[in-house]
Amino acid sequence: MIWLDFRAEKLLDFKPEFTFANQTLREVLKIEKRASFTRKIVGFLTLPIEFIPWIGTPLQKATEETMSQWLESRLRQKKEWFYLVSDIEKL
Repeated sequence: MIWLDFRAEKLLDFKPEFTFANQTLREVLKIEKRASFTRKIVGFLTLPIEFIPWIGTPLQKATEETMSQWLESRLRQKKEWFYLVSDIEKL
């Protein structure tokens, strides 16, 4: 991951023939950083639900996961092809 951080921060330059890869990597890293931030915000916003007696914790986690998945899917729409290729590679 450190190698990717160096690339993203322009400390190391990509070769000119890899400009598409450079741009894609930067956009995907930006999307992932934003998704991480939204997950944290959603987690904080759903914390009060946990105080509901008996069903609070499961309801809070379900709400948090649902909202996080929805927001992440909206963020990832622009580079959906990249995530599809990544998922296929895992198989």
